[in-house]
Parts: sequence; structure tokens; C-alpha cells
Amino acid sequence: MQPSPNHAPWQIAAVPTSGRVAAAALALLAVDSIFAWSMTSMIESAALTIIPAVVAIRVIRGFPRSREIAAATLAAGVAVGLAALFRVGVGAGRTSGAIVVAIVLAASGLLTLTWSWVLDRRSGHPVITMPRWPSAPVAVRSPSRYRSHRRYR
Repeated sequence: MQPSPNHAPWQIAAVPTSGRVAAAALALLAVDSIFAWSMTSMIESAALTIIPAVVAIRVIRGFPRSREIAAATLAAGVAVGLAALFRVGVGAGRTSGAIVVAIVLAASGLLTLTWSWVLDRRSGHPVITMPRWPSAPVAVRSPSRYRSHRRYR
């Protein structure tokens, strides 16, 4: 009997809690970017919406290395949000509110991923490795006293 997988059929692999939090933060960041469209161009607003949405889908599906990509996207979100907040100013109304929400979402997702990475590194179990090939030279077989080529009459 086959063991049952611990992830949904539409997922590639199981997603830890930190991955779910990062996916939720990225999805909410994509939704929040709609409120910042008034201060960006059409290409920037499409990128601010599509990139976090695609990365959130990759994280929730459990693709390999998706949490690292999510951390990079969230770090970029924090950096872009802080730069936009300084450019617009705090008293800009709805746009500055959307930027503050984006910074908080990206920072919370990034902190969650960082915390899970620290816990994974601390609780890592020691691994015993064996080299594939012996490090000591192996004795070469001595030549046989019997001839290897036979002659037939």
C-alpha cells in the first residue's frame, strides 16, 4: 500500500507554515499594489501586481527554491516601499497608506521566512556522510600466474 502524501494533489511538495505566510503576504502585496497605481506608470503597476502574484503561486504550490525567491521579492518590496514612501511623503493620503501597508506586509513575510530559516539552521540534525570512493589507494590486483589468453590447436 502506498503511503498517502502530506500535501494536496495540486501541490508539487508540502509547504511549511512559513511558506504559507509568505504566499499570503505576497498575494496581499499584489492586491495592495492596486492602490498604488495612481503614482506609477502602466508598466510599473503591472510589475508590482504580477510579480508578487506569480511568486505567491510558486510558493503555495511548493516549487523548489520558491521560498528563497519569495524572500528576495519581499526584500525588494520593502526596499521599493521605503523609497516610494520617502519620495511621496507621509502626508500623501491614500497612496502613502497603500505604501505603508505594502511595507508592513513585505516586512512581516520577510521576517517569517528569516525566522524559519534561522530555526531550520539551528535545529539541523548532524548528517553522516561517506565518501563515494575510498580516500586510501586500493591495492591493485597482482598479475595472475595463469595466462589470460588461451591458445587452442
